[in-house]
Amino acid sequence: MKTKANSDVLKVVRRAVSKIRSFGIDGPRPIEELDILFENETEVDDALGHALREANPSDVAAVIHLVSLMRRSAIFDVVCEVAFTRPSGLEAKREAVAAMRRCDAEPDRDAVEKLAIIDALGTDPDSGTLAMFMEWPMAWRGPALDAWLAVAGDEQLPAAEIAVGIDSDLDARLLDWIAAQESSKAAEVLQRCLASSDDKDRIKQIKKALYRLRSQGVDVTGASSGEIDDAPFSMAIGAESLEEARAYVTSIDGRGARLVCVIWRVPNGGSRLLQAVIDDTCGIKEAEVAKVTRKGFREHVEQIKANPTVMLSQISIESAGAILADAAQKTVSMGSDLPTGFWTWAEVAGVEPAEGGPAEIYNHLAATEVSADSALIEESMTLLRETYFQSWALEGAHIDSAAEEICQAESSVLMISDEQRRDRMQDAIRAAVEESFDDGTREVYRGRLEVMAGMLWDRGQSEEARQVLAAAIGLTEIKDLFRGHAFARAVAHRGVWLAYQDKQRELQAEQQRSGIVQP
Repeated sequence: MKTKANSDVLKVVRRAVSKIRSFGIDGPRPIEELDILFENETEVDDALGHALREANPSDVAAVIHLVSLMRRSAIFDVVCEVAFTRPSGLEAKREAVAAMRRCDAEPDRDAVEKLAIIDALGTDPDSGTLAMFMEWPMAWRGPALDAWLAVAGDEQLPAAEIAVGIDSDLDARLLDWIAAQESSKAAEVLQRCLASSDDKDRIKQIKKALYRLRSQGVDVTGASSGEIDDAPFSMAIGAESLEEARAYVTSIDGRGARLVCVIWRVPNGGSRLLQAVIDDTCGIKEAEVAKVTRKGFREHVEQIKANPTVMLSQISIESAGAILADAAQKTVSMGSDLPTGFWTWAEVAGVEPAEGGPAEIYNHLAATEVSADSALIEESMTLLRETYFQSWALEGAHIDSAAEEICQAESSVLMISDEQRRDRMQDAIRAAVEESFDDGTREVYRGRLEVMAGMLWDRGQSEEARQVLAAAIGLTEIKDLFRGHAFARAVAHRGVWLAYQDKQRELQAEQQRSGIVQP
């Protein structure tokens, strides 16, 4: 609950912030103001919180620095809110992370990762990084774009062209940067943007950028009339291709299914989207290609990201091609026809059905690093609590049989002790593990876990990736999975428990229909 800040203390806070901004964060401390604030320590948190929320973007870093000087960790939630979820510059975001570390608090992990990506731009930004930045939350998108534009050269004009129109609030920055390249290539980009735009404000901004180019002596003939000068609105000149395309893939669920999305530009303007549902046993189950706007696709990606039961990663076009080619090969090997949507995309991508290579995780971790590590396998069981492992549970006749055995054990009048019931239940789980995990199932689940390990590694969860990879390898190396493989035992137990609940519901429904009251 917010409380009203003491006006006198708030004035001192503002004076201190003004000095910090004038002297710089690394400059002299506002000693006089700090002394007054420490004397009014009970009023400081409310005043600092108020100052943070009302601060101009240029003042946010200074207020956060004052928070760290006074070590007021109690309002770090306000610091995170203002720095990471509201419009503020990179200086404020970096200062928020630094302030938490100075006060021995754990900084926001997502913020640390985003800053690391921005800091790694160096002098060689690429189109994939820009595409990723344009999908970040609003509070991060602008500062990240500014950092990218600061180091990008005219070779990145195609990437900037694609970004125009994704976020109207950022169009002016992109168009100013394009005009600043002062080249005929920049003029061609602006011509195509003008020809394809139907937004009045954006058209005005584009014409302003073209006027700037013209005033610098660059030939922009044809731009004022919106002509394209025989240049199609696409990075693919002439024929349709996957240049400047983007690809995404979801994590794999407990039944082996995942979604692959690829979006690319077409020569006559607009974009096309492939969505393919693939399965690790039968290959490509569905594949559709449809026209899509960049805004519509971005909203689609945000919807997927909002689903806590899946992980979503942006991958290279080459990786997407390899995943889809392998899935297509599975479909063909089963004697099934591939969906038309796959062939529509494959013709553009130049991809044919082909068996895939080793899982992506092995590009980062060697099997020998985690093989036979019982501690990692034991820890892997805890990952089943995560939402993205929510659907992982064994199914089938052996699981149903174990659930039936447990139902009988609970209702048996022949049992003389709870210990006997527990033993019978344990025997049922053991049988479910041993009978469900035949050689084929072991290989299938190993492949699924290898995929999940790769996804976790890409998210920066290296320790979890090690646990999952250890569990994957253990599935094909450990003979007695019930005793030696906690993850296998846990997915079997979850499957039996779900089947048991289904049987209990069926039993209750049957009793209600019969009207017989059980003793």
